[in-house]
Amino acid sequence: MLKELTPEQEVKLPLYRDMWINDFFNYRLQPTYEEVEKNMSDLYKFSGFSKPRVLLVDSPNECQVVARKETGVDAYHSFSSYGNYSDISWASFYYFFQEECGIKHKELNRVIQWAKSSYSSIQLEGLCIVSKFPTKILRNENNEMHSLEESAIKWKDGYELFFINGKAISKENFEAINNKTFNLSTFFNLSNEEDKSTCIEMIQLKYGDEYLYEFFAESLKIVDTFIDEKEDEYLEGTTRGMNVGVYTLFKGQINGENISYVRCYCPSTDRMFFLGVDNTHTNAKDAIASLYRVPKSLLKHIKYIQRQGERFSTVFTKEGARILEDLKNQSEIEYTTIPGDEYFSKMRYEF
Repeated sequence: MLKELTPEQEVKLPLYRDMWINDFFNYRLQPTYEEVEKNMSDLYKFSGFSKPRVLLVDSPNECQVVARKETGVDAYHSFSSYGNYSDISWASFYYFFQEECGIKHKELNRVIQWAKSSYSSIQLEGLCIVSKFPTKILRNENNEMHSLEESAIKWKDGYELFFINGKAISKENFEAINNKTFNLSTFFNLSNEEDKSTCIEMIQLKYGDEYLYEFFAESLKIVDTFIDEKEDEYLEGTTRGMNVGVYTLFKGQINGENISYVRCYCPSTDRMFFLGVDNTHTNAKDAIASLYRVPKSLLKHIKYIQRQGERFSTVFTKEGARILEDLKNQSEIEYTTIPGDEYFSKMRYEF
């Protein structure tokens, strides 16, 4: 049994990593139709299916177009979860042990060939529609897809997707931010908080903090700011910025409607996002606390709270954990909120 690598083997790890990364990001993975047809047929055979008709198309988008045409079903067709580029991550791991440590698996090379043949595919009975690999991929220093000026990934037929540090952003919002036509109304109409966060990140990276502030100050005015400071014990694992959280309550009118938002900034992660709150709040502390809801029967049993964006998790006392277990069998549960002072006294970690 192999328990550890030799120094010589450890030195080779980066070489194998770079070999696989270069194959993918330098677009060397552009197999011919004959190779794709052979390998996808082998995948079907391995899985116990008869040989399929294989179609090789230019992009994942064209996969969908062709699937609708071939099946007569005008709906989204799921892409396969195996036999595509995503298998490269784990297959390359085992490939190192095969080549350097003598640990063989008779099917590994077959899996690698499947992964190198298809960026993505729609695998149907008797028909396999395969997308070619991208012709362009732009990324940041962490190998996350990223570009502030153009699409981060593009295929031969022109299909393209946009990403900011690995997070997807729509083409419409990307171009609007670049053209400075992206406005508050568009921002607040986004239903997903992660979409909002990505737009904020792009604005901040492209134009800086001052522009970002002016963007929101255009229609919203600052009502109150609360700075949450924690003791050293709560700063372990962070950048140790003294201000763990800065919360600013904004109010204003957009399209004739009164709105209120809290801007949350966490210096330990440099994350900034806006969360909508009820317009009745007059201070940032109570406004952000109002988003946290807990079963009323557990109010006295909260040990501490953690938050990620709009998602909260709570650690309860032993008695609270017992009550929580009982609540699982109840069809109706009464929820309530807690005051800002209590919320922040029990907040331990957020990002």
